[in-house]
Formats: sequence, C-alpha cells, structure tokens
Amino acid sequence: MVHAEPEHFRGQGIITQSCRKFMSYLHHSFGLEHFEIHAAVGNDSSERVAERLEFQLSRINKKRRK
Repeated sequence: MVHAEPEHFRGQGIITQSCRKFMSYLHHSFGLEHFEIHAAVGNDSSERVAERLEFQLSRINKKRRK
C-alpha cells in the first residue's frame, strides 16, 4: 500500500485506521500474519503510523533506491 494524503487530512489517523482494517482483512481472509512497512529514514509521519500499529523496527536499509 502506498499512500499520499493531502495536507488537510493529515493528523486524523486515516492512514493508521485504513492500514489496521486492511491488515485485519488480510489476516482473517487469507491467514496472513506478517506485515512490513518500508519508509524513508526521516519520514516521521510513516514512522508514527508504524508505531501506532505496534510494528517493530527490524533493520534500516541504507541503500538508496534509484
């Protein structure tokens, strides 16, 4: 899932709630139990979403995508 939301929608928990519901659907419908979030270092908004969803930081990939 890739997301970009207009500035006036930020801070309302829309992405967090959407991710939580989508992950629940995938878990109950397909038995998925492992989810990953990939975010750029310094992307504070995505880091906060991951924290609210109780993700654990496993590694930082320092190789830049081109």
